Amino acid sequence: TRRSSDLVALVTVITACGTLKSLRDGRRIHQIAKDFGLDIDILVGNALVKMYIECGSIRDARAVFDGMRCKDAISWTAMINGYVKKGGFNEGLKLFRLMIGDGIRADAFAISSVLPGCARVAANKNGKEIHGHLIRNGIDMNVTVLNALMDMYVKSGSIEYASRVFAAMKDRDVISWTIMILGHSLHG
Repeated sequence: TRRSSDLVALVTVITACGTLKSLRDGRRIHQIAKDFGLDIDILVGNALVKMYIECGSIRDARAVFDGMRCKDAISWTAMINGYVKKGGFNEGLKLFRLMIGDGIRADAFAISSVLPGCARVAANKNGKEIHGHLIRNGIDMNVTVLNALMDMYVKSGSIEYASRVFAAMKDRDVISWTIMILGHSLHG
């Protein structure tokens, strides 16, 4: 249908603006989406959130996110990841809790996005809370998630917990080993 091809084209252009870090062009495309009523589509909304984050405008990303009628795991994860990467650890953690409260199941990407926000001694309790959430909800504990978990524990000073995660891993990659080597060197 015409509308779905319009959406695909729009999402492609929005994604290109993010890749090129062209905030000015991204804002123009966003206005075009608004003018045609296409900005209410979840795919367009998600693309806009990601584009604004990639262009360095967390404020614009949050405005789009807050205005979305319907949000999915992609919407939430993009916003959480955006905050954590910009140093907004508390806001990222708050959004993670809101996401869970809204009944959105956290997947491996969401967990990997929020764990770096817990990688401070003061946030260690939050990291343990998320680790518990992983276990209680049977979330896929792939190598990426386990590496993020170990990294969080190492950076928050809990080498013992990081070692437990490492010892229980069935598959390890170079990142797994590097985290543990650096962790042990940092913590004697």
